Amino acid sequence: MEKGMKYDVNIDLANETKKAMADALETNNQRVLNKIGAFSSLYDIKFEEYKNPVLVLKTEEPGSKQLIAAQYDKLENVSYDMINHLINDCIVMGAKPLTVQDAIICGKMEKTAINKIVHAISEACRAQGCVLTGGETSEQPGVLQERNIYINIKYSGNSR
Repeated sequence: MEKGMKYDVNIDLANETKKAMADALETNNQRVLNKIGAFSSLYDIKFEEYKNPVLVLKTEEPGSKQLIAAQYDKLENVSYDMINHLINDCIVMGAKPLTVQDAIICGKMEKTAINKIVHAISEACRAQGCVLTGGETSEQPGVLQERNIYINIKYSGNSR
């Protein structure tokens, strides 16, 4: 950061935004061992149905589509697209979808936009038979422009 540059983050807004995400991360999936707010997600990896399970991991981001999606208030659409693309890439490897972790980095915290993204990612995961277990939401003023939101997701699945 440049000398004299102010890193202006509204902690109350960040906490409020993250609290609003909690219902999107609610799950009855017994393999998810903890809830939002922990430093990392815990997922039980006992696979009695598989002899030699292999964990399949993949990272995805929506690229320039997210700029258009934000411009036209279609963040949900790009979130579904991103999850479906990610899971398709893993299914062709013989993987069964398990979990997704998101990373949302923005220049300025926008509670409504971020919660649209998280809820859409969570719903897209449920539709694909996996669960959004959490991730990272980071406000970085001075690093990103105010209206910029960067989305990145990580997937894990298992394969025989």
